[in-house]
Amino acid sequence: MLYLTLISFNRQLKQAENKNENNRSSRIQIQNMNWYYEIWLDGIAKAKKTNSGKSNRDKMITLLVAFSIAQGLNLVSIYFLVGSFVKFNPLLKIDFFPGQYLNTAFSGFLTFYLPFFIGNYFLIFYKNRFLKLMRKRRLHSDGKAFIFYFFFSGLLFFGIILFGKVFLV
Repeated sequence: MLYLTLISFNRQLKQAENKNENNRSSRIQIQNMNWYYEIWLDGIAKAKKTNSGKSNRDKMITLLVAFSIAQGLNLVSIYFLVGSFVKFNPLLKIDFFPGQYLNTAFSGFLTFYLPFFIGNYFLIFYKNRFLKLMRKRRLHSDGKAFIFYFFFSGLLFFGIILFGKVFLV
């Protein structure tokens, strides 16, 4: 199923490139777009089409939070994989709160979530950059790319945790 979805995305991208071969400037712009922006723009387009009673601003904040969580889960997954071979602690040493649990949670937030949240904001939403990028968009999958990325990140995270619990204990 996942394999077929990826094939479908690649086919759509190739069709978009073939349509734009006649115009050299648009072809160069399309080549400069990468998957990061394509997934973002796919999610934004789907959110704008959805009539959920929320304002566009609320929808964009929800997308920013969801995408940042997915990227944080990917980073934690990489940490678990590398951590099984090399012992290190990527968390910041913070001692603001009484008790270790709050310090660890806050450190995890600062290490695994906040950098992605800030980076995504400046790369996508700062000065409404997504509006400029929407004109260059070439993937039209009606939100499937964003959903695929989000759920695949979660599956990867939980799969690595289960694999580690079963085989590395």
